[in-house]
Amino acid sequence: MKWHPYADLFPMLEEPELQELADDIAANGQHHPVIIDDKGQILDGRNRAAACALAKVEPATKVFKGDDAEKLAFVLSVNLHRRHLDTAQRAMVAEKLAGLKQGEKKPDSGIPLSQPTQAEAAKLLNVSVDSVKQARKIRKSATPETVAAVERGEITLNAAVATVKPEMSKPVATVKPATANAEPEVEKKSPTVAHINETLLKMGAHKICHPQLMQIANDALYQLTPKERCGFLASQLKRLTPEQQAQLIKSLS
Repeated sequence: MKWHPYADLFPMLEEPELQELADDIAANGQHHPVIIDDKGQILDGRNRAAACALAKVEPATKVFKGDDAEKLAFVLSVNLHRRHLDTAQRAMVAEKLAGLKQGEKKPDSGIPLSQPTQAEAAKLLNVSVDSVKQARKIRKSATPETVAAVERGEITLNAAVATVKPEMSKPVATVKPATANAEPEVEKKSPTVAHINETLLKMGAHKICHPQLMQIANDALYQLTPKERCGFLASQLKRLTPEQQAQLIKSLS
């Protein structure tokens, strides 16, 4: 059976739990129907439907009649009541809800959806907007295993965010020849010792202390280990004027 995108806001059971549910349905029957809309899409009961498929029994269904807003309210109500989700789990649901694009259609569903804002989704799930933003960062940049762990309630938002690698600093630039009065043009390259050396040489040759060059040197040097950085600075400071040395040391302190 196909399901409505609103049903996809909440994660499915893990395989062992799903098999356990299937075994119970096979032995004792299906206690609760799968709720579908007038298009035949599952609104609630994806796990029951999957368990029935494993048990090789036809799932009992019940039709829910209502518009898009009523469907969303129903899905949120039954799942939040039944699952007892913590803050992190509710934030992940809110993030997914806010991520539904206007007019987006679930494959083969043919159902256009409205898109709540992050603030509206946060209010519906009783979490802060900051929590929703954290959830978005996790879903975008964390590993699938970390995302799944948050959705299962195994780790907090803060713990999950801490696993996300920080964004790399701005790429180092190689300086092109420039006149004394013109700002040096730069070309983006990967940070290497050679680029740092070229930058410092340029600063010393033109007897200037251009802020852009200082930032380039600062960003590049911090790609090195503290030991490498100290050794390299010690060998290169003699290329600069005393004023440039003082400014470089100040910028790196």
